[in-house]
Amino acid sequence: MGRDWSNCDAGMYSVKGVNPLTGIEGFYCAPCPLGSYCIGGENEKPIQCPAGWQGLRAGQSTQSTGCKGCLDGYACPAGTAVAHPCGPGTYAPAGSGECTVCAQGWYCPGGEGSQRVCPAGYISLTAGASHCATCALGYSCSHDPTFPLLA
Repeated sequence: MGRDWSNCDAGMYSVKGVNPLTGIEGFYCAPCPLGSYCIGGENEKPIQCPAGWQGLRAGQSTQSTGCKGCLDGYACPAGTAVAHPCGPGTYAPAGSGECTVCAQGWYCPGGEGSQRVCPAGYISLTAGASHCATCALGYSCSHDPTFPLLA
């Protein structure tokens, strides 16, 4: 009876199945997948890149060689191979694990690291706005992101 795992080098992990190189079923070592790193050894599983980080290179043995920080406007949940862009109405500063919904009075066109305040004459009355609306007749909208003022 064989072992229930393979002793793998750093950057590799043990997989059960048909080895794509030999066609033999059993346990074999495979390169660590993108979005994780593998310390190697017996029965060691891939370690996910932490939240706020994304995959840099597959087959790596340390976080610093297998993962890189997430950029402004992107979200990287734990184990992310490729960063997810934040859509309209959301934003994410560099190193974020998730996109944040834009607050009321601000707008977020998407793919950015911070919210934007609506310019004078425009307003955002709901959270998650991707753009600002023109201020209603009879109101004067200032740079206060929360309330339109009566003219």
